[in-house]
Order: sequence, then structure tokens, then C-alpha cells
Amino acid sequence: MQEVHVFLITSSNAPGKIKRAWYEYMLVYNTKVLKEHREAKDITGQLLILSCAREALARMNRSASLVIHTDNPYFVDNYGKLGEWEKNGWKRAGGKEIRHAELWKELYKLCSMHEIHFKNDNMEIYKDT
Repeated sequence: MQEVHVFLITSSNAPGKIKRAWYEYMLVYNTKVLKEHREAKDITGQLLILSCAREALARMNRSASLVIHTDNPYFVDNYGKLGEWEKNGWKRAGGKEIRHAELWKELYKLCSMHEIHFKNDNMEIYKDT
């Protein structure tokens, strides 16, 4: 299985609304680098990282061993709960609604064909690339 490094870089991890923001992802495999940058307005840090991850993972068309590099605890922590949320009908324990459930469902589906590993990286070093 091919190893692909997925770098998820966002201008902010803040949970509140951000007037102007951006995200960027890089897919690194073999000697190739695929990079994409997007601007966003009036978006939360949570939606920013989820959008970045969705777009990056949607580029993957074959099973791979993915090493996802990010410094976003919201994404990493909640990714670990996806199986439980699916079993609970996409609700949290106690029946509470999941924020951004549609994006999480899409990410769950996109990740299903891959082996996923996370690497907690300081993404600041990539923001000027």
C-alpha cells in the first residue's frame, strides 16, 4: 500500500467565526507534491479544517496508507469518534446532535478505503510555503 503524507494547513484553529481565512493541503507521495490553496470568508476554524480535509481526501482515488499531518485538535479528536457516531445514527452519546454532521459523514466515507495515521505537527512552518 502506497504511503501518502497529507498536510492540512489552516490560517486559524479558532472555533469562532473568522472573517477572512484560508486553508491549504499538500499531498506528498513518491517524489510528487500536489498542493491546493483556498480562500474562505465568514467561516469557523472547525469548518475550515473539515473543508480542507474533505478536499484533500477527495483527491485520493486509490487505497493508501495516509499520514495526516495537522495541529488541529478538533479534527484529530473527533476523527477518533466517527465509528461511534455512525453506530449512534450520527449523534453523540446521549442523543446530542453532531456539529457539521454532513461533513463528518463525508469524511468518514472518504477515509474508509485508507489506513489512517495522524502526526501532530506544528503547521506554522508550512504557512509561508
